[in-house]
Amino acid sequence: MIFGEKTAGPAPAASFDGVSAQAADLVRLRADAHRLWLTPRKAVAATQSGDYRSVFRGRGIDFDSSRSYQHGDDIRTMDWRVTARTGRAHVKVYQEERERPVFLAVDCGATMRFGTRTAFKSVVAARAAALMAWAASEHGDRVGAVLFGIEQHLELVPAGGARGVLGVIHGLVKAGAAPASSAENSLADAIDRLRRLARPGTLIVLATDFRGWNDAVARELGALAQRCDLIICFVYDALEADPPPPGYYRVSDGHSVRMVDAGERRFANELRTAFAKRRNAVRDFCRARGCPFIELATDCDVAKVLAGGLRSDVFGAA
Repeated sequence: MIFGEKTAGPAPAASFDGVSAQAADLVRLRADAHRLWLTPRKAVAATQSGDYRSVFRGRGIDFDSSRSYQHGDDIRTMDWRVTARTGRAHVKVYQEERERPVFLAVDCGATMRFGTRTAFKSVVAARAAALMAWAASEHGDRVGAVLFGIEQHLELVPAGGARGVLGVIHGLVKAGAAPASSAENSLADAIDRLRRLARPGTLIVLATDFRGWNDAVARELGALAQRCDLIICFVYDALEADPPPPGYYRVSDGHSVRMVDAGERRFANELRTAFAKRRNAVRDFCRARGCPFIELATDCDVAKVLAGGLRSDVFGAA
């Protein structure tokens, strides 16, 4: 856990220390939630399973289309006429109108408890989750969470209104103070849990540094994207994107100060290359599936960056 000197920027709330998620700060973010627009403005165009979807989907009162049955689909939505005509199982898809489930999947693991600019990555992820929770609640959606990377992960069932958001905030604060897990597959486990918890049409916001990214994770996340709508928040620190020159540096975990050898220039170049490869892989994944890819640096204005990232043909204000 390394924490550097804070940079100049907007004055944070008194409860914001950058090291741990604070309930008062996450509650205060409700005032910025109006900057986020989670309601798509385009009509549904796609009818095939796995194609890019231009609006969120789920069970609602307006029938939209039929698609091939996928494992985990609710059999109550079976389209028996299309199934009989084609000889293959199909389900009906409805346009979601209200109380859509929203799951906030937030990485609270060891690699997230790092930062050299303004805040730890874990705090940035928590603030992004709180903002999205408040915005979803204002749109009438139910909010839940999967908080992973800790020894005992937390699963919060989606609930509506302020009660649902405050439950998520309480979970974020609790997870931030919990011991980090030593498991290397926490991201894969979180995606597996989401596949079991999220019904078709659920909106999932995934906030992590993707240190566990690999081909297997990409396949599992791709399968999840066929059934749910994804918003990917790639959280990082400037030091990861551009490691410092070789030398000794003073670092702190908030309690003690130590000297760390940054190593040889070749080592810094390897770190820079590995980071760029991981970021590009996740970005390419999102582009291929038409889901938002939002980069959140530890020194960014989280509300501003989220609002900008959600302005596209799929997301954005009318």
